[in-house]
Order: sequence, then C-alpha cells, then structure tokens
Amino acid sequence: MPLVYYPGCPDDQTPFICTDCPVKELGDIRGAAVVKEGFAFIDITNEVEWQQGINDGDIFVFTKTKGTLESAENLVPGFGDTIEELDSYTHTVNITIENYIENCEAWNDIKRNQTWKLYYRTQTQGHISAVTVLVVPKAPIGEGKTTGLYRQAMFKWQEKDIPCNTDIPTGIFERCVQAGGV
Repeated sequence: MPLVYYPGCPDDQTPFICTDCPVKELGDIRGAAVVKEGFAFIDITNEVEWQQGINDGDIFVFTKTKGTLESAENLVPGFGDTIEELDSYTHTVNITIENYIENCEAWNDIKRNQTWKLYYRTQTQGHISAVTVLVVPKAPIGEGKTTGLYRQAMFKWQEKDIPCNTDIPTGIFERCVQAGGV
C-alpha cells in the first residue's frame, strides 16, 4: 500500500550520517547562558556577537556549571489506526552554579523577566531552546558545616523537536565574561 502524505506533512528526510569512527562528545552541562528572546545570532559561534549581546544585557553567561538535560515526550491520542502520536517534548535542564553569594538579585530578575531562551553546552557542542523557558532559581542549603553553597536553577520548556547542536563559541565559556568585557 503506497504512503499518502497530506498537505503539511513533509515527505523529505534529512540523511542519517553513519561513520565507523564517530567523534565522541562527552556529557554534563558544563556552561549555560540565558539569551533574550529578541536577540538573534547571525553566527552563534561568533565571540564578537556574544560579547555584544553580553554588553547590551541580552545575554548572561554562567561560565562553569554542572548539570543535566531530561526530555520527556508529550503524546496525544492518535487518529484512525494510530494509537498515539508524538506531539512535542518537555525539556528540563537542571544546573548548579558556583557563584552563590554574588547573584541572588540577578537570579530573581532573570526569573521575573520571562523572555529568556536557554543556551547550554556540553564538551564541545552548544544547544539553544527554540522558545522561551521557565526559569526557577534555587538556593538550597544542605547539612554539614563544611558543605559549600551553590546556586541551582531549573529551566523548563516545551517544543516540537529535540534541540540540535552547534559548535560552541570560542572565548565565551573559558573565562568569566560580563558587560564591558572580561
């Protein structure tokens, strides 16, 4: 039986790349940034564009983090003989950040703004949300007199696709960057 595609259903497929020696990418969310919804990169790997966004207050970079990404599928009832269909994904990023004392008010402002996209990086690859994210900053205090305090943040959003990767910008996640330069 031939497949019939209705208007709006793409029938093209991006080729799948297979190699016997793939480049291995290592995990952990090692750095992140919030990017204002209206800020548009021409080249997301360009350090000058990043620095301009930082200087204009459109980007805040969290140079060193540790964290995870979880993606949950959102299924909806199907039609005809299809039982379920994939509607979208709910992505959740949880990160821990070293700068505890200095940034309480900045986190509260980021939380209230509600116009941020999330950029996060692994070993050599960056990813950015296609839509704005819910930002939930946290300031947990654990037991123990020698336990360090760290900021934590949860970022949550829903979109149709999984986030695709790009190379990370050079010079942005290697050192602390803020408005006005290093």
